[in-house]
Amino acid sequence: MATIKGVRAFVTVVRDTSSLEPIFQLRESLTNPKMLTPMIADLKERSAEARTAFRTLRRLPPWNFASLDALPEGSLGRHFAEHVRAAGIDPAALPTLPAHDDFGYVAAHLYETHDLWHALTGFDIDVAGELGLQAFYLAQQRSGLSLAILSAGMLNTAIYAMDDRVRRLDAISVGWGMGRYAKPIFGIDWESLLPQSLEEVRARYRIVPVTQAFNQVKLAA
Repeated sequence: MATIKGVRAFVTVVRDTSSLEPIFQLRESLTNPKMLTPMIADLKERSAEARTAFRTLRRLPPWNFASLDALPEGSLGRHFAEHVRAAGIDPAALPTLPAHDDFGYVAAHLYETHDLWHALTGFDIDVAGELGLQAFYLAQQRSGLSLAILSAGMLNTAIYAMDDRVRRLDAISVGWGMGRYAKPIFGIDWESLLPQSLEEVRARYRIVPVTQAFNQVKLAA
């Protein structure tokens, strides 16, 4: 049943990359213990911060624009506020997923930090940007969901959006390279990083901003 539901969700994503509900259904089909166990083991092996996050099930606190705007100018938190505001997202309106064990924590943590990954890497929230970030995810972790979303995005491009193929493929290529170069960021203590300088946080985790990464790729081409 879960497989059939997952296939239907995949087909829906291929047809419409802007719909979130089939993405959530796809996530449910691809975040079972059999698929998540090797991913979790790999994350714990490569990152002390991930081990701490899984041990404590560290979550983000409730927030709103007032608290984010009160953070220092140039900080990750202020940059995140600008990102979500421009995208029309209210952080306080996002539902909170339960996390009582390692398996639940993977989905909950990635869900509530997704837009922080956008802000930190600099990827836009359009289709190309989402595919670029999924490539970054995949380079950082053994994510079947990211691979499925990338596959759906490529099929969508082939069938419906060949005119956008260059932007999307460039974003995927750059995202993969950025993720390979960066230190693991799954499970990092986002709350403590929010007041810190965006540039310093990027330097700490070797995050090359996407605009800079694009320029480096163009220079090398």
